[in-house]
Amino acid sequence: MLYPNFEPFPVLETERLILRPLSAKDASDLYQIRSNRIVNKFLRRSKPLSPDHVHRFIDKVISYQLKHEWLFWVICNKNNHQFIGNICFWNIIKEFDLAELGYELLPEFFNQGFMSEAMSAVLNYGQMTLQLALIEAWTHKDNFYSLKLLNKFNFSRDPELEEKLIGSPELLDYIILAKRF
Repeated sequence: MLYPNFEPFPVLETERLILRPLSAKDASDLYQIRSNRIVNKFLRRSKPLSPDHVHRFIDKVISYQLKHEWLFWVICNKNNHQFIGNICFWNIIKEFDLAELGYELLPEFFNQGFMSEAMSAVLNYGQMTLQLALIEAWTHKDNFYSLKLLNKFNFSRDPELEEKLIGSPELLDYIILAKRF
């Protein structure tokens, strides 16, 4: 059984990136990404109406991290510490050594390998440190770039997990991919 400890919060570094914890200072950047039309095209969430909504989300993330149920990293450029996106493990189910993977990137950083670099570090952390047995990723069936990224890291479609979607009309266009260790 998984017994994660996120204190101190695990800061991850790659060749070009720093993955650090979310803080209140990130509200403006987080508002920018969560309200971006391109980023939200395939996501089933409502656009934040104001930065205040983002502050509530930040409080929620921090609360779940304190309960060791989420790990939410801000992805920053290592050279200038610019916010470029985020990646997380959430819906962590300790009894099953399972977590759901989520990620998003500002459009100006698409197709530059940043999310591949961040995902490599996070998946390694999930396998080696958290000792996850299964990582799920839910994505829209038409989100070509997300599917391509997940396939690159050997995620595969999981019909058994997709049974969760049956009977949920708002999720009909989603598929679940999984990576097992």
